Amino acid sequence: MIPPRTQFHSSKLKDPATRKKFSDALEDQATTAQPVIRTLKISLQQGTINPTPYAEKVNTIIVSSLQATAHKILGTTAFRGKNAQKEHMAQRGHQDNRQYSSNDKHRTAKQTSTQTLINKLRQAREESAPPNMIANLVKSHAKEKNELRKLQHQARQKTVTDAIDSSAPNASQQRSQPHSMWDLLRRYKTDHVQSNLPKQTHDNSSPDARIWKLGPLTLDPQAWHRFRYALGHHLLEHAQSPYDEAAAHR
Repeated sequence: MIPPRTQFHSSKLKDPATRKKFSDALEDQATTAQPVIRTLKISLQQGTINPTPYAEKVNTIIVSSLQATAHKILGTTAFRGKNAQKEHMAQRGHQDNRQYSSNDKHRTAKQTSTQTLINKLRQAREESAPPNMIANLVKSHAKEKNELRKLQHQARQKTVTDAIDSSAPNASQQRSQPHSMWDLLRRYKTDHVQSNLPKQTHDNSSPDARIWKLGPLTLDPQAWHRFRYALGHHLLEHAQSPYDEAAAHR
């Protein structure tokens, strides 16, 4: 009887040491299985066993050897049948849509149209639709997905902008608790505000933006860009230039 289908962590085979260990263990399994397969082959040649049961028994031995080795070296992972995989993908798609759900009607409509095109494209491929129909669906889906990403990008930008405005030092009205620049950047990229980075950064106190001078701590995200500008400036034709200006112009 063929062992039940099992899924293993095959990605571990990318590691040379694990791949060597797997090969050695499989070779041991093959050494053990070889006499049994040889006996079956003799029975086949003598006509005491039919080709079909011979093939089934040999296949079972080989699969069992592979699975025993993989179970020992790689370990198993959850296996999903075709129907279970479809349910998993549908659930994940629902979670992804919910993650970006919004009261904005335009974005919500774009999410719906994008998902509709995904469903149509999947159905067309399953039903072996004409290539030109599939190509048109792929093109339409790419366009809708790109527009949806733009809307999500604009929404994240607005979140960051509102947060910066709410933490402005000259605000006349009572504002919410100020956010650090690192938290704002992290929210902009991942929609999360947890960070182990410093809450504040030093600004440039030099009147000349090309020269860096350690200034006071600030929450202003642009302080980082001012630091980079001063650090990377060439200072050519500057009073504090460290270069031989005459030689540079020759």
